[in-house]
Amino acid sequence: MVGASFALAISQIPGFQLKTRLVDAFHPTAAANRLNSELRTTALSHSSRVIFERLGIWQDIEKEAAPIRQIHVSEKGRWGATRLKATNSQVEAFGYVVHNLNVQKVLFQHLEKRQNIDLLIPAKIEDISSEPPKFVTRVATEKTEPNKLQLPARLTVLADGGRSGLPERLGITMQSKPYRQAAIVTNLIVDQDHQGVAYERFTGSGAMALLPLPNGRGLYRYALVWTVPDIKLESLLALSDAEFCDRVQESIGLRSGRIVSTESRTSFPLTLQIAQPQAQPGLILLGNAAHTLHPVAGQGFNLALRDAAALADIVSHMITTAELGEEGLIKDYLQRQNTDQQRVVKASDGLIKLFSNKHPALRQGRMAGLITLNLLPFAKQQFAEFAMGIGQPAAKWRELS
Repeated sequence: MVGASFALAISQIPGFQLKTRLVDAFHPTAAANRLNSELRTTALSHSSRVIFERLGIWQDIEKEAAPIRQIHVSEKGRWGATRLKATNSQVEAFGYVVHNLNVQKVLFQHLEKRQNIDLLIPAKIEDISSEPPKFVTRVATEKTEPNKLQLPARLTVLADGGRSGLPERLGITMQSKPYRQAAIVTNLIVDQDHQGVAYERFTGSGAMALLPLPNGRGLYRYALVWTVPDIKLESLLALSDAEFCDRVQESIGLRSGRIVSTESRTSFPLTLQIAQPQAQPGLILLGNAAHTLHPVAGQGFNLALRDAAALADIVSHMITTAELGEEGLIKDYLQRQNTDQQRVVKASDGLIKLFSNKHPALRQGRMAGLITLNLLPFAKQQFAEFAMGIGQPAAKWRELS
């Protein structure tokens, strides 16, 4: 989604004359990709909505999106809780929950209408090599033999996820911090309307997020993202659907309604991963290739989309195409996004440290903190701005809201 968003953004630059290719391993309509993509959802922040509005695709995404109008944060077994309402922040919603597959479909529908971008889909990247002043990508497609298609470019953007191995082959170091946790992802059917409320619940076995999904066919649905210790993953995945629903119900309580059933479950390991460097002359990493975050705050994709929007904006101000691979563009991009990236990474990692510590004194402090946060309008607004992706650098993202 990040690479396609960036491609669409630069294709809309007035007078854009650069020859651009988008290489992707699959098309969103491919059956082989459908199951995992249907399960995976993303909570788009308010800032992401604004970016998609500027790209002219929000009206299509919104049709299949569920707004988050309230956020309820709590810790199991403790009285403290924080309740946030979007109306108090003068916005319609903090964010919107969407199926990844729907976003991918909208992006490709609009990309296919752009005549200034070549789409190589499906295609496999065989190799990338540095041949100064350019990088050369070797691509195999259904219509070419391996390594036959060579794509030299002044600027190569890697947005191929966090586990492709391509950055490492280019000498880029991945600074990793394993959380020794995994995320279990599924969709839940409940017996009452969610009314736009999202729940973030911290339990003894990990953070649990219930995100409202669009209701349909008389069904009320949530997307569940449950982070659990690695040692508990297999036993939870082995539970029957009824047993799994009981475990989730016991952890979340009845505030979101009674869980009726669950859909297929999938899981993935959780690691904080930061590429060093994220950019160098001729090459920039975006999305999980640049930084992979814990999903506790739901900010990974939203940060990546802001990165993509910032890079597209810098490209739009270039005077000559020669500037694409030069040090100046790389420096401008890193300076522009450094503050935003550091803030989000520290906040997401800090939440894990705070709520995973079981020391009695700290647990009492968390309860007091949640109560205090609920009572102080200024603190709640700061928390809400982080959720919406319009925190620091304040001057820049105030414009988005």
